[in-house]
Amino acid sequence: MEPTEVEVVTEAEVQKVIKAEAVEVAKIVALTPIAIREVDNPSKSLPKALFYAAILIILSYLYPLLIGTGAIPLDRKLWTDGYFSDIAKIIGGVWLTWWMQGAAAASNMGMFIAKMSSYSYQLLRMAELGMPPKFFSMRSRYGTPLVGIMFSASGVLLLS
Repeated sequence: MEPTEVEVVTEAEVQKVIKAEAVEVAKIVALTPIAIREVDNPSKSLPKALFYAAILIILSYLYPLLIGTGAIPLDRKLWTDGYFSDIAKIIGGVWLTWWMQGAAAASNMGMFIAKMSSYSYQLLRMAELGMPPKFFSMRSRYGTPLVGIMFSASGVLLLS
């Protein structure tokens, strides 16, 4: 094997990665005020949940990044959107590419559903305070904001 040229990573690039991680953690923290009233013991369980969520987010970014930079020669011009799928194909073949793309799709759907759920709870709380019409404060038999979920889903369907 020929020795490869070592590229120096600038502090600005490191800061960019750290900011991206902070944004992901902030997305979870932003949902916290809505979830506080839905949790039995929020002062005990929410800090623990946020800590574990932060660890899982950091690991879910760091692990593939370390594998991707360690398994193939580094060419930073290739690192664009969708390059993790290309790395998966190089390392494991087509089946790993399908798994990587499926995991990315599931992750995006999960983030979308979580955000939509938070909007429906916001609508519920606002209706309980008397801002929008009272029918938005109706809950299903499971305690979920049924009208808020339907309202959010119909907005998404109209825009798609």
